[in-house]
Amino acid sequence: MQSIQHDTGVPIEVSPAVYDLLPWGDQTNITAKIENQTLRQALDAITQKLGLKYVLKDEFLELQPVPALVRLGRRATVQELGALDLLASNPLNLPADRTTVQRTHRCAGSSG
Repeated sequence: MQSIQHDTGVPIEVSPAVYDLLPWGDQTNITAKIENQTLRQALDAITQKLGLKYVLKDEFLELQPVPALVRLGRRATVQELGALDLLASNPLNLPADRTTVQRTHRCAGSSG
């Protein structure tokens, strides 16, 4: 993130809770090759892989944990971050705000 901040001039701050939830805390590294993408596209991809989101503030971008990562209440494993990424990449798209288990079962394509 320091590299993105340096290259773009966009200040990025990290919410205090973030490092407590990542597998290696503030030592968690990510390597990404970003070419022909907007800053928004790059941030979407990177933060999703880490179970994070970014929020536009008046003077900076703030990285925050997604609610599912917060609910873990401990450092996530690499596998858990992978699961969060998979879930974020494949939204369920339920037909209504409130749905029943039976309706969810049918939406998932299961029979019976």
